[in-house]
Amino acid sequence: MLKCARSIFSASLFLLIRQLHVVSGLIISLFILLLAFSSAHASPGTEWLRDQSQSSGLINTSPAVASDWAATAESVRAFSAFGESILTSLALTADSQGRDRLTGVPIIVFGGNQFPGHANHILDAQTGRGSNNKPITFALNRTPPWPRGWLASTVECNSAARIDVGGGVDCDEYPFATSRQGGQYNSVLYNGVSLRLLESEESRRTGGFITTFYIKAGITADGLSRKSRFLVLGIPGIDSFYTDRKGVVFRDGWR
Repeated sequence: MLKCARSIFSASLFLLIRQLHVVSGLIISLFILLLAFSSAHASPGTEWLRDQSQSSGLINTSPAVASDWAATAESVRAFSAFGESILTSLALTADSQGRDRLTGVPIIVFGGNQFPGHANHILDAQTGRGSNNKPITFALNRTPPWPRGWLASTVECNSAARIDVGGGVDCDEYPFATSRQGGQYNSVLYNGVSLRLLESEESRRTGGFITTFYIKAGITADGLSRKSRFLVLGIPGIDSFYTDRKGVVFRDGWR
């Protein structure tokens, strides 16, 4: 009887711990999504409020006031960097354990060992140091590719910019051109796209890596459903990897 009671207690304790693990995972996932939403929308809201206030004469543009707005922008960058560090920690844990047990959303990580230019561009874009100078979300939705012809007319990627760097480069955009958050529409209306010229050879390998991730992780291209969602990170100094919907870690598509 005592042995039976102990068995029941052990089983109950195991189930309780398992449930707590699931709940903690949901809490962390919710926090990640909150950070993603904040990085996507906090800065545009700040800029809209500033522009509306200036145009209506409610505030002036003296150096002191400009300094306040700069401080606000820097606070947004710091918050985005904080979220980035949390997600990076979770991704590195998944990489070391061979499984992602927390987010339940596929993650693609551009490691600096294979994609140094792209890893740095993604990291800079997500922490407000991309060409658009404000944080961009790390939570994306896959779509059919946006047209890329507009890139040739941008300051960052036009012919003059290519000449300056000596050629042999392609225009990298983050968010991806194959995401709902990317493309000319989001760049023009929301200043939500960062552009950077990167080595053509690295860019070609990046395309293969992303395509492999989409296929293996089962990322659909409808742009709205749960299965279209994925997270993106750029982490200098590590090997690239990605996870599927079950949390399994893969290290292919770039070798």
